[in-house]
This record gives sequence, C-alpha cells and structure tokens, in this order.
Amino acid sequence: MSWNSFLRDIADRYQLSGIERDIFIERFNEYNYEKTETEIIADLHRNLRLDIDETAYKKQLRIVYEKLIQSKENPEGCPDLDYKGPNKYKKLLAWLEAKYEQGSVLETPEPLPKPQYPNIAEPLNSPFYIERPAIENHLYEQVLQPGSLIRIKAANQIGKTSLLIRILDRAAANSCQTVRLNFWEDAKPNDFESLDKLLRWLCVNISRQLHFKPQLDADWDENLDSKTNCTAYLQTHFLSAINSPLILGLDEIDRIFHYLNFADDFLYLLREWYEKSQQIPIWKNLRLVLTYSTEPYIRLESEKSPFAVGLETKISEFTVKEVQTLADLHNLCWQPKEVKQLMAMVGGHPYLVRLAFYHLTRQKISLEQLLSEAISRSGIYGEHLKYLLDYLDDHPELRAGMRKVLKSEKSVQLDITRANKLEALGLVKIQGSKVIPSCQLYREYFRDRL
Repeated sequence: MSWNSFLRDIADRYQLSGIERDIFIERFNEYNYEKTETEIIADLHRNLRLDIDETAYKKQLRIVYEKLIQSKENPEGCPDLDYKGPNKYKKLLAWLEAKYEQGSVLETPEPLPKPQYPNIAEPLNSPFYIERPAIENHLYEQVLQPGSLIRIKAANQIGKTSLLIRILDRAAANSCQTVRLNFWEDAKPNDFESLDKLLRWLCVNISRQLHFKPQLDADWDENLDSKTNCTAYLQTHFLSAINSPLILGLDEIDRIFHYLNFADDFLYLLREWYEKSQQIPIWKNLRLVLTYSTEPYIRLESEKSPFAVGLETKISEFTVKEVQTLADLHNLCWQPKEVKQLMAMVGGHPYLVRLAFYHLTRQKISLEQLLSEAISRSGIYGEHLKYLLDYLDDHPELRAGMRKVLKSEKSVQLDITRANKLEALGLVKIQGSKVIPSCQLYREYFRDRL
C-alpha cells in the first residue's frame, strides 16, 4: 500500500470528510513534510481549488487532531495529541509512520475489478466513477422539482453521459419514469430528414422505453403541424397516462445543430414544453435533462431558446486530487510526482487519464514509455489522435482555426463558431474571448501535422 493510500484509509477509519480530509492528506503527504503552513495553503488552493485562509486552515487542522486523538471512544488513536503545546503535527506524523510500518492497521481491501476500456460511459456500478457531490447532489435535488430543466455542458468524453445516467437513476429511485435518448447513438441519419420524422422518432422511442405501444398512425393528425402533434401526443399518451413525473434525458442534443432547416423549430419546441411545465399542472410532471458539447451555433431567439432557461451545469476536467484518487483505485501506488507527470501531458481530461490508467494497470507499459510515445501512431493515444486529425481534415475551417491556435504560445482570438466547435471536440479551452490548446498532447501532436 502506498503512503497516500494509507492516508486515505486513515481518513476513512477516523471519519475525516470534506475540507478536513483534504487538509489532512495534503499536510501529511510525504513531499510536504518540510513545507510551511503558508505553502500548504497555497498548494490547497492550486491543486484542490480550496479557497481557504490561515485561520480556517488551522481550525480544520484542529478538527483533524480532535478526531485522531486517543480517547475512550477512540482507544487506538494517537496518544500524543492530548495537550495544548506545539509540535502536534510532528507527533501525529510519527504516530502515522509507526502505524504504516506495522502494516496491519487496516484490513486488506478486496481487489478491484479489472478496468474496462474507457470507450463508454461509466456504468452505475463502476468503481472508477469519480463522484463530485457538490454537483451531483444539487442535480439530484433539481431533477425532482416540478417542471425542472437541467442543461449539462462539457466537451466530448468528459463525462456528460455518465452523469446523466446517474441523475436518471436517482430520479427512478424516487418514483419517476425515466427515458434516455442519445441523439448520436440512437437516431439514424434518416431520422433527421425532417422535423416531422425526428418528432415521430422521439415519440416512438419514448413509448418503447415506457413499454407503451406506439399509436402515431392513429393520433398524428396530418392537418396539424408536427410540433402540435408531438406536444399533444406527449400530453395524452405519457403525461396523462403515467400520472407520475417523467424525466426525459436527451443526450448529445447538439447533433441537432447540424440540421439548419429545422434545428431551431425543434429547440423552440423544447422551450415551449418548459414554459408549459411552469404553468399547466399536468405538464409540471415533465422534467428535461439536456446534454451537449457546445453552445448552439445557429441563431436562436433568447426568449424561445431552451438554453436560456433552467439550470446549466458545466463539467470540468479532473483535478489533481481526482487523478490521484483514480490512480489509487487502479492500485498504481502513485505519488504526486507521477500524477503531475501525466497531467503535464493530458491535463485532467477524463478519457485521456482513464485510457492511461487502463494501459498502465495492464502492466504492459510504463509511465515513462507511455509519455515518450504519447504522440506516436503506436502510442496508446494513436487511434484517438488520428480520429481527431481526420475530423479536422474533413472540416477545413476547423483545421485552419486549430492551426492558428497552435502557431501562438499565447491565447488567440477565433470566431465564436469555430471556437465552440473546437471546444466541443476537446481540442481547445476557451478563456474569455480567446482560446488555447486544451493540453500538451494536442499541442505536440497537431503542431507538426496541420
């Protein structure tokens, strides 16, 4: 067991949580023994995004000492903390080192299942899903609110679908009916031939997931427009029939942006449903969860757009702490040095990090070899990088935009449409009105190929 894994087990054993847990693990990290408290506070701010001052830091550290002190309730705790003098840090460190050397302080954990190749969303039972309670708990509450609309935005392969299936699972556990439709995986190109075909596809697939027999032939009135038909069908066959909240999870909805002849009508329809859910009792049972990778690059009137209402959540990349947690989950026994080496190449991009851990866990490649071969065709990222290169070759305007980004060591200005599309691919990060490459891997690979 690595020292960091040991610290995490101690934190679990003595019920350290939240900020106190973060401070405990950072303060007693073996690379931080000689650091001052000011340096530790700076590390917490930089690595874990904790906005904490010295007073709050010391208060949380006192809580740590109180939880680890030996007492009647905690006879196995540290016996040298029961005084008000200095050097509590050193005394607790000595106790921790003695416990670590004993090697039997904690039960040996059961071996983790072998990681699966990370080309799909993390299943509900996956031990490798990194929870972000501050985000998830808020969304779990929001989806249960009448007429709610949740918008989840993140670049490709950052974790939108993994989060969506957990929101729907929580809703189902609270007596809601749930439907998840992925606009890239579930819909075929001919489903996008017209707005009418798309809305029929939507109704048929909602029916099937709710175990209803589709009745579009009888109830789709040719004298009415398709939006009116779809709205009436939704109310009659779903909202009125199930008499319980219905959660529609529309995944990767930005595919609709490509269909300029009717994309705005479809999106305006979603806004109409939201407006109904704010006013009409039976429509309050409808809740929408939309995921997408980019802002719409079609013109939408804000008063009709579903992207101007509801709760927007942006999923960020993994932090240093979260990458370290994943390393521990993969039994890699990494120290902060290795975490920083990997993140210097791929940042906190969830897919790139998970792909690295998948190959490292199989023990067929070392971290040094992985990093040295990162941009080569034979490296673990070769297939992923080739796919992105082919995509840019097929879209000259994006290729030109990415080339402009790579020519500069500083952030550059791009028109908003190209910036959004490159961000959706995960290739760039938008900082204010300018963009930069999202990680060193992409900078090095595309610099010589575009």
